[in-house]
Amino acid sequence: MKPGPVLLRVALILVAGSAALLAASDGGKADVYGQVGYFHEFETPSDGGFLAGGGASYRFRNCAAVFGEFDYTHLSASASSASYGNTTTATASGFLVQFGGGLRAYLLPPSSRVRPYFPVFGGMWHSGATATLTTSYSSETATGSSDGGLMGVGFGVEVGLTPHWGIRPEFRFLREFAGNSDDSNAMNLTLALYYRFGK
Repeated sequence: MKPGPVLLRVALILVAGSAALLAASDGGKADVYGQVGYFHEFETPSDGGFLAGGGASYRFRNCAAVFGEFDYTHLSASASSASYGNTTTATASGFLVQFGGGLRAYLLPPSSRVRPYFPVFGGMWHSGATATLTTSYSSETATGSSDGGLMGVGFGVEVGLTPHWGIRPEFRFLREFAGNSDDSNAMNLTLALYYRFGK
C-alpha cells in the first residue's frame, strides 16, 4: 500500500476524532496536541530518526483519559566498506507511520499542575523504504513497504503551563508485530505541546 492513502485515512480519522472531542470539550476534559521526538529500534541501531505527529485526548475519569494519535518518522542509514580495490556503499531512506489509540492512567487528580501518568498504546504501523547498493562496478536499487501492529507502554508527565496550555514529555516502549520472525522492539521519546478546551 502506498503511503499517500494511508496518511489520508489517518488524517481523516484524526479530524473526525478532534471534532467529536470539541463537541464534548465543556469542562476542560478534551485537548489536542502536537509533538516532536525521536524513534529508535533496538535491534537495528541505525534504524531511528526524527519523529513528528499529534493527536487528541478526552478525560472520561479524574485519573484516566483516552487518546488517538498519529506519528511520522523519517528514516535513513548508510554504510560503506572497501576490499581489494572494490568499494561498496549501501544507502537507505524511508518512512515509518504509527497510528492508533490508548489510555493514560494518571497518578494525581486534574487539579494538580504536575501529573505523572502511565500510557498504554495499541495500533498499526506502515513503513516504506528505498535502498541502493553501489560498488565500483555497478549500482542496484530496490524499494519495498510493510505493515504490522504495535503495542506500547511507558511513562510521562503532564505539566500545566496555563489553564489551557501545557507540555507532556513521554517515554514509550513499543513492540512491533510484523506477523513473522521480524517482530522488533522500539521506543518513542517525545515532547508534546497540548491545548485544553473548556473553561
